[in-house]
Amino acid sequence: MTKRKKAVKTDASTELKPPSKNDAIEWGQYLDLKANQLAPATSQVIEQFGLKFYLWSKENKSALRMHEFCAMNGISRNTLMRWRDKNERFREYYEEGLLNLADRREVGAINRVYDSSIITKSMAFYDPEWKEAEEWRAKISDGGGDTGTKIVVIEKFEESK
Repeated sequence: MTKRKKAVKTDASTELKPPSKNDAIEWGQYLDLKANQLAPATSQVIEQFGLKFYLWSKENKSALRMHEFCAMNGISRNTLMRWRDKNERFREYYEEGLLNLADRREVGAINRVYDSSIITKSMAFYDPEWKEAEEWRAKISDGGGDTGTKIVVIEKFEESK
């Protein structure tokens, strides 16, 4: 009796596939920093990068910054921002991925794994609720946004003898 090895399943959805001939290049090209050459940026490629970012942010327990993903995959942050602004599906993956990073950073700061003063300063970049809270704090520290002329009345007190 011989033992058969079980086939190892790979998650093909996270592997970047080259565009097919039928996949029209809608987005032009992007610079693949690893290969140091231009690569086609089709909807399929862009959405696969989005899924890959989301899965990386969810499964990689040491992932803290988006730039780590960019460096690992040879793509610039500017390219990701351009894709985020133009592709709805990529934007969904991207925003959920950022929330994964935000959750990990916040819990790490609460548990004193990371320095909370450093984490707190950049949380608004990762979590829209933190951004909203920062804007609110800025508004109230600014006097509620009232930038008009303020009149201060100082009463004169009698001198005591």
